[in-house]
Amino acid sequence: MRVCQMLCLSYLESKQGEEAEAAARRGLILDDLSEELHCGLMEALLLQGLRAEALRHYRKTLHYFEQELSLYPRSFDSIFERLVV
Repeated sequence: MRVCQMLCLSYLESKQGEEAEAAARRGLILDDLSEELHCGLMEALLLQGLRAEALRHYRKTLHYFEQELSLYPRSFDSIFERLVV
């Protein structure tokens, strides 16, 4: 999972949205409660111009975190601002 996180971040830094998305999705198969990978996936979707899909993922993931952990992931604050604008 950690390798997927590092790959996702590396791809995001080099503006390779599709590759970042694939790395995040692979990592989420291993740990679907990873805030970092969910944020990475949303970043990758935004990078590809898929704002609506990123917003859907945000809403779905937020609901999932609230159900499973009864918490709001604070790391989602920064991405939310970019999703709504």
